[in-house]
Amino acid sequence: MRHNTLCKKWLPSGYTIDERNGQLDSLRALSVTGVLIHHFWPTCMLDFVDLGHVGVRLFFVLSGYLITGILLRFRSSIEAGRSDAATALRRFYIRRFLRIFPPYYALLALMVVTKFPGVHNTLWWHAGYASNFLFALQGSWTPWVTSHFWSLAVEEQFYLVWPFLILLVPRSRLVAVVIAIIVSSPLFRLIALLAGTNDVALYVATPASLDALGLGSLLALCADQPVAWRRLTRLGLISIPLTLIALGVLLVNDQPWLNYLVYETGVALALAYLVGKTAEGFGGLPWRLLSLRPLQYVGKISYGIYLYHFFVLAAFWKLLDVAHLPLLDKGPVLFLIATSMTVAMAALSWKFLEQPFNRLKHHFPYEPEAPGGPQEVLTQSS
Repeated sequence: MRHNTLCKKWLPSGYTIDERNGQLDSLRALSVTGVLIHHFWPTCMLDFVDLGHVGVRLFFVLSGYLITGILLRFRSSIEAGRSDAATALRRFYIRRFLRIFPPYYALLALMVVTKFPGVHNTLWWHAGYASNFLFALQGSWTPWVTSHFWSLAVEEQFYLVWPFLILLVPRSRLVAVVIAIIVSSPLFRLIALLAGTNDVALYVATPASLDALGLGSLLALCADQPVAWRRLTRLGLISIPLTLIALGVLLVNDQPWLNYLVYETGVALALAYLVGKTAEGFGGLPWRLLSLRPLQYVGKISYGIYLYHFFVLAAFWKLLDVAHLPLLDKGPVLFLIATSMTVAMAALSWKFLEQPFNRLKHHFPYEPEAPGGPQEVLTQSS
């Protein structure tokens, strides 16, 4: 992908692209850990910034960056005459299907078979990746065991549109179009707030997340333009103190416009800086932390962790109830137990369900294999 060129140029001595990809996996691990803390241990002192929401926003920035990098590779192949748009789109969607659908629909089926309350009545919303519409229309997170599906729905809706934009918009206009989409997101939140839209809809509507997805995409577009890359990452760095100031004001005096217009945008910019610096490849202590193998493994299976964590929590509470044991309140003990169970389930899913489907991706490569040599090896998460 294009960002590999940038990374080869900027990598410290002895640092490899595989290690850089591992650092991005570590960011996924940090993202999903924030979600688990928010849902299993909401009174944790770290959660005053809503770690769950920040974690999801980081997932969005990462997704925008990686998916746009993939699509730019497809586009380069098309422009070089090695492929065509129809083939590129077909391969992209097949690869997305193999990566995302099997565990998602397996979980939905398991929820229906085990008769989780509310799932059967809302099944078609989730099956059609329209969970965010359901929650927005209801103005509530019902059923709660599927409430995290809203972000998966946003991602899938993003996948439906973004490939056509990246592959078909003229290159000379791509950056301008993506910037316009980024700017439209805080404006949407502000207009929706003034129109009296419910809080859930402001949270889960797809346009409300386009700044995070778009900033990740913009990083990928700037990956082979060092000047533009530096400007974007500097903007993200500058946004960090401004975001912290906005957070401080919100903790003292909750102002919805400040939250949706300033804080949310600042968080997206700050996370774009984090992803950009990780894509370059951290050195020193951050490199050591982000290169920890257990952290990278958690990042590799983070999709399963995110997907299954509410199911595990509900199943655990049900088991305690059936055994006539007292239910554990959310807190450190529940966090340790539920997180361990979730990681175990995600690890089994990765080994026996996700990896077998991922291995089928080699039948649908990003571009035809060049004569005389194998293609570049890409991470299984792409």
